[in-house]
Amino acid sequence: MKNRGLQRVAIVDFDVHFGNGTFEIFEKDANVFFSSVHLSSRVNNPFFASDLRGATLIDEENSNCCVAITRRSGEFRKTFRDQILPRLKLFDPELVMLSAGFDGHRDDPLGGDLGLHEEDYRWLTAEITKVCDNPYSSCQGRICSVLEGGYDISEQTNALAKSVVAHVEILSQVPEEDTVLPEDVR
Repeated sequence: MKNRGLQRVAIVDFDVHFGNGTFEIFEKDANVFFSSVHLSSRVNNPFFASDLRGATLIDEENSNCCVAITRRSGEFRKTFRDQILPRLKLFDPELVMLSAGFDGHRDDPLGGDLGLHEEDYRWLTAEITKVCDNPYSSCQGRICSVLEGGYDISEQTNALAKSVVAHVEILSQVPEEDTVLPEDVR
């Protein structure tokens, strides 16, 4: 980060699994905002890692916000709207990195229990880009997305392709230029 002149970086992980590796690397770094929204493990099935240390931690001091959710699209959106996005805005990152997992799609054979649709991914991507494209933010549109997961590539449903297309369509939109900045912000 410092080699690139960045002071604050945000990592937003949306995937059916808890981003425990990323959490462990940055959990004490107050210059990195880390959030993970993931599926709550089923009883006797720790596969989604929501029972690991940090999986349900909201730590204001070190900018961590990790939330395990159950099987509803509405809960996914509410968690981002009420918990993640306000903290992301307040953190005011200079770069946002997305750990984009599409295995929470309802048609995914691995994590479909989360019950998401491609429209949920489109909505989330739009909300995050609003934070990044805000002319008053330090981010100035800097956002990077890395594919984390998604395993439905069947001819019938192909949830991975549909979800990635929804995500990339939003990322590729050019922000509107109609916002006029005050002289002291230019």
